[in-house]
Amino acid sequence: MYAAGAPLDPRGRCVIIIAIAPRRRRPAVTTNIRTDSAAPRTGRASIAIRLAAVALAAVALATLLAACDTPQTTFEPRSDAAQRVHTIYIFVIVAASIVGFLVLAAMAYILVKYRERPGRVPQQIHGNNTLEITWTVIPILILVAIAVPTIIWIAGTTQPALDPYTPDGFVQAWAQ
Repeated sequence: MYAAGAPLDPRGRCVIIIAIAPRRRRPAVTTNIRTDSAAPRTGRASIAIRLAAVALAAVALATLLAACDTPQTTFEPRSDAAQRVHTIYIFVIVAASIVGFLVLAAMAYILVKYRERPGRVPQQIHGNNTLEITWTVIPILILVAIAVPTIIWIAGTTQPALDPYTPDGFVQAWAQ
C-alpha cells in the first residue's frame, strides 16, 4: 500500500519515518537574560499594583472590624479570673513585642552591613557552634520566662474564693 505523500525506498516500498527529537536541556547555569514578557514591573505600574493591594487589604480589615459589635473584650476583665488572664495576656504581648523588635532590628542591621557590594565575595560559613547554641537557648529561655508565670497565674485561678457564695433555696418537683 502506498500512502499519498509518503516517501518510497529504492525498492518502491513505503517508508514511514519516525523522528524522535532529542529533548532540549536547559542550561545548567541560569542567566539574567529576560524576555520582554518576563521583565519585572517597574515604575508606575508596580506602584499602582502595590497601592491597590494595600487598599484592598485596608478595605478587608475595615469590613472585618466593622463586624465587631459585641461587648466582650479582653481589655475589660470583670472577674478575678479574667483579671489574671488579662495580666498574662499583657505580659505575653509585651514579651512578644520586645522579641519582635529585637529580631527586626537585628535583621535590619545585618541587611545593611552585609548587603551585596561590587567586588566583594561573601564568605561561606558552614557552621558556628556558639551561634547555633545561642539561637537555640535564647528561645527556650523566652518560652520558660512566659510559661512559668502563666502556669503560676492559671494555677491561682483554680483555687476557690475564701468566702464562696452559697445560694439558699428550695427545689420544687413539678412533675410527679
